[in-house]
Amino acid sequence: MFVDDYKLLALWNNPLKKIALFRTCAAIATPDFSIYPSMNYNDIRHNVYKSRWLGCTWQNYGNVVLPTLGWAGEETFDISFCAVEEETPVVISTIGCQKRQEEFLLGFNEMKKRLNSPIIIVVGDMIQGMTGRFINFRYTDSFATDFVQMKFDGISAVFEIKEAI
Repeated sequence: MFVDDYKLLALWNNPLKKIALFRTCAAIATPDFSIYPSMNYNDIRHNVYKSRWLGCTWQNYGNVVLPTLGWAGEETFDISFCAVEEETPVVISTIGCQKRQEEFLLGFNEMKKRLNSPIIIVVGDMIQGMTGRFINFRYTDSFATDFVQMKFDGISAVFEIKEAI
């Protein structure tokens, strides 16, 4: 779910094609369609809509679906965090955010305030200043060329970063 948008469009164009595969997974994330500060707001809304609609469709077929969230500045927070239930585990990506860490953290903290997610799955490198309970998949782990079953070794796969006092 964390590839170029043109590859994600295959899911949009044929949303039921992967249902059998998804049923073999404990949970799936919604697609991470791009959201950039330079994008037209209507394009951002459409990309959020596609992600949410696919997630809803896959849930209707019995899959556990975790929402993938992205944002591109304060003006996108309302659309970026809409239709996500409070206290739901969420998935975020830090890929491409390393050069805009302050802006990323502004949205990250707003997401935490609005959603109060018990655990945040992070695809990409952790960014200093992020606090909460996390599962982290490094970028290289998520884009392996061969399929490898990801294994969680109990509680050691989950970690917490508390706010500085």
